[in-house]
Amino acid sequence: MPEIQSRKSGADAAGASRLHATANWACFLFGVACLGLGVGRLWQSNIPGASLGLGAGLLLVFAATVDRFELLKGLGIEAKTRQIDDKLAQADEALRRIRELSELTGANLVFLHSKVGRWEGPAAAEGYRVAQEVKANLAEAGSSPEKIRAVLDPWVRVTCGDILSGHARELERQLQRRTPALALQRSAALMRANGREDAASLNLRDQLDQAAAFIQRLNEIRNVDLQSLPAAFLQLYDEAPLLDRAEAARLREAAQSFMPVVLRIRDDLEIPDPQHWCREIDLLLERAARSD
Repeated sequence: MPEIQSRKSGADAAGASRLHATANWACFLFGVACLGLGVGRLWQSNIPGASLGLGAGLLLVFAATVDRFELLKGLGIEAKTRQIDDKLAQADEALRRIRELSELTGANLVFLHSKVGRWEGPAAAEGYRVAQEVKANLAEAGSSPEKIRAVLDPWVRVTCGDILSGHARELERQLQRRTPALALQRSAALMRANGREDAASLNLRDQLDQAAAFIQRLNEIRNVDLQSLPAAFLQLYDEAPLLDRAEAARLREAAQSFMPVVLRIRDDLEIPDPQHWCREIDLLLERAARSD
């Protein structure tokens, strides 16, 4: 199929070239004929006829050979054919290189800025400012929406990851507050059974293992598929071990209030009401960074 299309386009181009050449030859022959007619009328002292013949002849000859002239001036019209084409090609190439340079510079800036330490790095407002400046510059340079999204992807992933990790840290903190008591109960159960496992100690061991496995999931929350949000993240609150329903519901409600922000960042590459939500993101990260 590609070969057929290639042959068809080649045949079309050849046909257009032949048509162009035929038109040029026709203009040239009629132009020569008009010039001859004009000279004849001039010989006969027929000035109006001579002027008409010579004028028409010159016009037709120029029309047949216009693509060979760098500059054609006549009747106040300037046609810089080859020179204009060359300048346009050079301008297109320059714009392409400027766009590529802007995309590369913007990508490096966003990447480096996003990789600064999460807890002691730039405030959310500063990261947002850099991302939006890069976004505006790339749009002005003519970059495609896909390219702009790819350039801002590090900022999207890091910012969304910060929000999710901040809430996951609070959930982890609640679990860690409960595991020491379970560990003590398990030790007491083993002592009562002279070090042998019984139903009580096994049950406590299973609860501790579930808590440890769940905390591991929380620590890997940055790797979550952003397209699975918010359902995949909020489901964690339904599956969290050791927590009573009231506590899990309270934590879920706090996390759910941030989900529209996460989706706006993911889908539109922007933060709604940035002055308010950038401050909320910073406060969330500050709470997550505190040690118990």
